Amino acid sequence: MRIGPFRTALIAAGASAALIAAASPGPPDAPDRIVLERVGYFPGWGIWEGFRVKDIDHLASKLTVVNYAFAQVTEDGVCIEANNTPLSDAWADYQRPASAAESVDGVADRPEQNLKGNFNQLHKLKKRHPHLKVVMSLMSSHFSDSALTPESRRQLVSSCLKLFIRGDLPELPGEEKTEGGPGSAFGVFDGIDIDWEYPASRNAHGHRYRPEDTRNFTRLMAEFRRQLDDVGRQKQRTYLLTAALPPGPGKRDRIEVGEVARYSDFLNVMTYDFAGPWSFHGPTDHSANLHLSTNKDAESRRLSLAEAARSYVKMGAPARKVVLGVPFYGYGWKGVEPKNNGLYQAAESAVQANEYQFITRQPGKVFRDPAAQAAWKYDTASKTFWTYDDATTLKAKAAFVRKQGFGGVMMWTLSGDDDRGTLVNAVHEGLRNGR
Repeated sequence: MRIGPFRTALIAAGASAALIAAASPGPPDAPDRIVLERVGYFPGWGIWEGFRVKDIDHLASKLTVVNYAFAQVTEDGVCIEANNTPLSDAWADYQRPASAAESVDGVADRPEQNLKGNFNQLHKLKKRHPHLKVVMSLMSSHFSDSALTPESRRQLVSSCLKLFIRGDLPELPGEEKTEGGPGSAFGVFDGIDIDWEYPASRNAHGHRYRPEDTRNFTRLMAEFRRQLDDVGRQKQRTYLLTAALPPGPGKRDRIEVGEVARYSDFLNVMTYDFAGPWSFHGPTDHSANLHLSTNKDAESRRLSLAEAARSYVKMGAPARKVVLGVPFYGYGWKGVEPKNNGLYQAAESAVQANEYQFITRQPGKVFRDPAAQAAWKYDTASKTFWTYDDATTLKAKAAFVRKQGFGGVMMWTLSGDDDRGTLVNAVHEGLRNGR
């Protein structure tokens, strides 16, 4: 389960630097990525909530990859760009003109441009920060069907690469529309991220799943790798392929981790959402602890970032390809009694998930669990409990990643940080110093 404050609105080794090798197979002249990854998700819908690409310009030097969330796959098994559909928002993606005040470089979009919107701003961001890669993240309830046969896999991959790698955006109908056309988005995206939640597993949204998903997920990744490498040879570029994977054993065991890793540049493991409002009356618990807690009855005794990371290595993923996820949001409960400062207690009800920047403004005192290396906030007056990550916990997680030789840190989502970039800076500092 991956539940963030905006996600739900969508229906949501050694102490030296790890080596992120280019996925195999790949172009014979493709250089290795020698870097600790700092992957930040940018929510495509952010412009409707006051969050723009411009807002991450001051953080871009501390990121290696921006994952754009999301592109959608239709029930016909193809990637789509459209309007007036819950599956896509072409207006936000590449049609909406940015004013000078909204633009990364302070230059307003011109009416005749064939690329506007978030895509154009991401392109400008890359020009300002040439090291930065931008990856299109695909989310769909139709992966089980679209990965079912060799033909359906080829169709899906071809359609996604046509839109986001070759950049052939549709010229959608409308009065005096100039956006889109062959190659209009070429150069914006440097790869594809697959967010299938989850192969061969039931989920909260009733997505179709079947036992064959386990093998078909591997086959789908292989097809993406093959076609990305083909385009890369044609365009003389190297393209990334990544996947967002579950932290817990029930779902990760249905993935052929070693084989999926073979086709991927790295794997983004979603090491959060261990506890949350689906336990409406609690008990309160840590949602993204680094290590296992000492409470034998808590979910945080069973799940942790460290446990998931090591399990993925045991299942066949090279440590350098295991990138660990951290949340820029938290979960809360109300009506929590003050025993143990609210931790592991029953609750009257759950509180809607919200961003880090919101939680830090709420009343209460911050407490720390030294064993689990997790933080929580509890307010005695309102009896409200929040589980979330702050700069201290994120720096510790990033240091763990570096010291243990894992591949880096993934952040969901950049919009949850405060204006100063407190959380991104903490991740950067932990990966850089590893203490």
